[in-house]
Amino acid sequence: MRAFDIIEFSIKLKIVPRKSYSNEESEINDISKVIRTAIKMEKNGIDFYHKAEEKTSYPLAKKMFLSFAEDEKRHLTVLKAGQRKEP
Repeated sequence: MRAFDIIEFSIKLKIVPRKSYSNEESEINDISKVIRTAIKMEKNGIDFYHKAEEKTSYPLAKKMFLSFAEDEKRHLTVLKAGQRKEP
């Protein structure tokens, strides 16, 4: 499932607040806002997992947190690419 499919699905399920809009431009602005919010969340996740990795002394936990941070970086890359392709 593509990032935009997930966002549209989230809006339809009302997971993401959706303004009542009458034209396509308003819809694009809502999607842009969702993508910007998702980008911020991914960046916060990266910071969180790096801090968690620094605080733990368990090697397996360190590896896990770094792996989670890498996942968030991949998500961030997908979101930024989608943001550039947005109409």
